[in-house]
Amino acid sequence: KGERVVTDARYRGGLVFFNTLVPTDPRPCAAGGTGWMMSVDALTGGAPIAPGFDFDEDGVVQVEGDTTTIGGDSRIEKKSVGYSGKRYKPKNGVPGGVSIIGDKRYTTGSETDNASKIVIEALDPGQGQLEGRMSWEQLWRSE
Repeated sequence: KGERVVTDARYRGGLVFFNTLVPTDPRPCAAGGTGWMMSVDALTGGAPIAPGFDFDEDGVVQVEGDTTTIGGDSRIEKKSVGYSGKRYKPKNGVPGGVSIIGDKRYTTGSETDNASKIVIEALDPGQGQLEGRMSWEQLWRSE
């Protein structure tokens, strides 16, 4: 047993998105398991300041419903942070890699046999807006 990351991560708007795998059987070639869909701050590796995805599944990424409050005792200032992880629904199997297209996050699972079982999560549309240089091409003069 032991949670692990076995697919590539994706970066968008200061957050790193990835999925984890938690095997249910410790044997290396055994099938089955669960997993988590994750989003962490790219600079700190901690919980995102703003919500990274639609935690409450209302179709909108917003502070209300998609964040939690931490701290608030005499030593730690109270603040809201986005959730770092959301459990992948077991009926979909083990989560595959993350794909991000527009303001949606797509995750297939090991039980996904058709497009209706792909998990689609809303993302904050303000994240990941393209700014600055998008590509570089160097031209060489052939002689």
